[in-house]
Amino acid sequence: MPEVQLKPVSVDGVASTGTEIIAVGFDIRVLRVTVEFRPTRDWVYIDFSFPRGFRMLDEGDLLEYWRAPRAQESFLFEVESGGWLDLETQRSGFVSTQRKDVTEYLVAGEEACVSVLAIERPHVTVCK
Repeated sequence: MPEVQLKPVSVDGVASTGTEIIAVGFDIRVLRVTVEFRPTRDWVYIDFSFPRGFRMLDEGDLLEYWRAPRAQESFLFEVESGGWLDLETQRSGFVSTQRKDVTEYLVAGEEACVSVLAIERPHVTVCK
């Protein structure tokens, strides 16, 4: 499997450190990941419309991600290679392989992380 390559997604108005995922909600149309920033207590909603899939893991179970160049530059990343999507495409039953428009995103918190397989870029709302 290729090395993990991360591309930071810029989010204006918030620091990219001290992040914690405080909520994950899904209602078939939208996956919403809520991230809080410490110590400011600002937060963002990251909304993915009609996601193809998502998973939440402890950050310790994603060690290969933290070794990737640029891993400390943000809390939201586009995973260019070596991530969950590449792992899933090795399975014969993974039909999303036939789609060429699926992108993997990673929302990184200090305790938990959410990987998302999406067709559209996420919409980010900054709340202060």
